[in-house]
Amino acid sequence: MSRFILLYIGDGKSGDPEKDSDNYNKYMEWLGKLNKILVSPANPLKDNTIVKSDRIIENVSVTGLSGYTIIEAANIKEAAEISKGCPFLDSGGVIEIAELIQMNR
Repeated sequence: MSRFILLYIGDGKSGDPEKDSDNYNKYMEWLGKLNKILVSPANPLKDNTIVKSDRIIENVSVTGLSGYTIIEAANIKEAAEISKGCPFLDSGGVIEIAELIQMNR
């Protein structure tokens, strides 16, 4: 099994607190169903900051990255199929998937 990172792009919020709470609960249920393949679930990000090539620091996000989950799957196709069930997508979010590569030290 390989490891894949699911990158959550967007804030996952609809603007309706009740709907957002419902989506959050669905997301947590979805993670619970993935229990055996989860390596690092539900890692939200905040205070996104970039360092530009001219070394200027800005408190912005160029990607809209809001969090990530790491799972194990046989291949990227399987990881993508697993991601299709994520309720984060129901609020207009996007999930980008990439295989994690082990680096030799």
